[in-house]
Amino acid sequence: MRLNKFLAHAGIASRRKADELIVAGGVQVNGKIVRTVGVGIHPKHDIVVVDGKTVSVEQPVTLVFYKPKGVVCTLHDEQERPSLSGLIPSSVRLYPAGRLDQESEGLLILTNQGELALHITHPRHGFEKTYRVWINPPSHYRIPVIMAALKKTFRVLGHAVKFAAVSYLGRDKDGLCF
Repeated sequence: MRLNKFLAHAGIASRRKADELIVAGGVQVNGKIVRTVGVGIHPKHDIVVVDGKTVSVEQPVTLVFYKPKGVVCTLHDEQERPSLSGLIPSSVRLYPAGRLDQESEGLLILTNQGELALHITHPRHGFEKTYRVWINPPSHYRIPVIMAALKKTFRVLGHAVKFAAVSYLGRDKDGLCF
């Protein structure tokens, strides 16, 4: 495993920040200062020390978490909005596998396993996601027109994307469409 990945899994820093820490001479492996980015280690056999403290990787943790409305889907927000870190009491550094908008609510998977997060989020793995959306369309909107628009191909960041399936389930007791 690369040293920067090990440090990221241990919650010390992101991979980029870990590289900076390594270059600055703040990391020792088996008693020797390492300043070369890309060094490989064996997590079970090598002893890694940062700022005089031995570093170890936590056991794998995966949580299913219900993100409330008004919370940004990040661990650290520069704008100081409410974020996931304020809601998850854990000494293990967990990362969201996916995103929900600040005004959206719903289930998120949080994990300290980068490979699992990548498998869930990267399109090449074909992991199917289901979204259920409630809308309150103005009275002049017609459901068939909305449905036809959602079934078309969209351009997102230069890529053609299309929903695998779109269905209208009806209205709830408050008249919201879902």
